[in-house]
Amino acid sequence: MLTRSDGAQYLATAGGAIGGAGTVSVSVIAAADGKASNAVANTPVDLTSGFSGPGLDDATATVDSGGIAGGLDVEDDETFRARILFRKRNPPHGGSAADYVMWASSVTGVTRVFVERLFNGPGTVRVFPLMDDLYADGIPLAADIARVAAYLDTVQPAGALVTVAAPVALPVTIAIGGLQPFTTDVQEAIKIELAAAFRLNSRVAGSDAAISTMPYLASPTSFSRSWIWQAIANAAGEARSRVDAPALDVALSPGQIATLGGVTFSPT
Repeated sequence: MLTRSDGAQYLATAGGAIGGAGTVSVSVIAAADGKASNAVANTPVDLTSGFSGPGLDDATATVDSGGIAGGLDVEDDETFRARILFRKRNPPHGGSAADYVMWASSVTGVTRVFVERLFNGPGTVRVFPLMDDLYADGIPLAADIARVAAYLDTVQPAGALVTVAAPVALPVTIAIGGLQPFTTDVQEAIKIELAAAFRLNSRVAGSDAAISTMPYLASPTSFSRSWIWQAIANAAGEARSRVDAPALDVALSPGQIATLGGVTFSPT
């Protein structure tokens, strides 16, 4: 058994051994269900039981580059409803962009999907899944990408060249000046509204065509500064403020998505 610093526990699914100094990799599964058991790469864990041999007092263990992924809390009614409505509005078409959205969305943890058609020539499709309920910035781990790719391989049309990729986060640092009233409660309310605005409005940029009826296409885009203004103004208790940064809309390169970075406040 291995234990994370907050008490989350993991069980090895197979044994491993080394003859001396060095490293060994073992596969693990979380002892408890739910997203709280997910772990990003390089998370330290303690060897708590099931290990033997000399030198264990100095041994260390960390989560590898793929992370520990796949844990998710029970899907709520609103998320289920959104998936069903999307399918009703977009009947299957044997490999359309909407089909890839539906297929990828059926994988545990996926909350949003963006699709880039013909990204590398005829027959190519690039799929960008997001997992907003699992990770603060929504960016899936390598293990999550592998799960989505494995499932798409079972449903995608024969001959399609499909690439599944994690969007590249572009954190947006926000500086808010002249905030009145300058209280902790108002600042926290602003952060909540900003997080919601990024989840609602952030899109993965790409080289596909921009089609208003297909908002899930990864096409050229930016994150509008006006959305930041609006989110701040919507915060409970906010009476007056200004956005000092960013000074302009945030431009995005193909494959990038804007995420909420640091937020600073000033009363003047």
